[in-house]
Amino acid sequence: MSIWEVALRMWPFWLMGVAMLVLTYRSEHRNLIRIEPKGIFKFCKILAVITIIRMIMFKLLMPDSMAETARSVTDMIPIPVLLSVFWEDACHTLPLALAGAMWGTKKFYPILSKIALVVVMLAFGSGHIYQGLIPACAICVYIPYTLSLGKKFGFGTVMICHIMYDMATLLSLKWMLG
Repeated sequence: MSIWEVALRMWPFWLMGVAMLVLTYRSEHRNLIRIEPKGIFKFCKILAVITIIRMIMFKLLMPDSMAETARSVTDMIPIPVLLSVFWEDACHTLPLALAGAMWGTKKFYPILSKIALVVVMLAFGSGHIYQGLIPACAICVYIPYTLSLGKKFGFGTVMICHIMYDMATLLSLKWMLG
């Protein structure tokens, strides 16, 4: 799949992510999209450990018969597309944080925020079902985790770290698979 084929399929999502960032920046809640170098450096340390553990598990636990399938999947993903994964954070967790910033003191907010969180988690997980059922279920946890990190370090930080994580994952897989 070429970058242009991916772009033709993904442009509405990228546009929606950029729109969320612009609208947030122009609002009184622009601090939600801040970038904190401290958070990025902390993430880089964790990313190094995760990548090493993943590579060891990959070498020890992945059957040779699955290597060709893994190779075809990694070859299908154009590396430049990974720079666009920011839209997932901008369109899934940032709206939840904005809702909290705008309505967090309202009486109805606690129950509606839990319902919204579950709906977004399920939508996000179902969008990753192509990775398999177990990874798709596990990735649902990404939403509350990044919501917490975004509030602490800023969603700009989360988006940069998400791009770095996906890059490290794909590049390490490509390197191991040859």
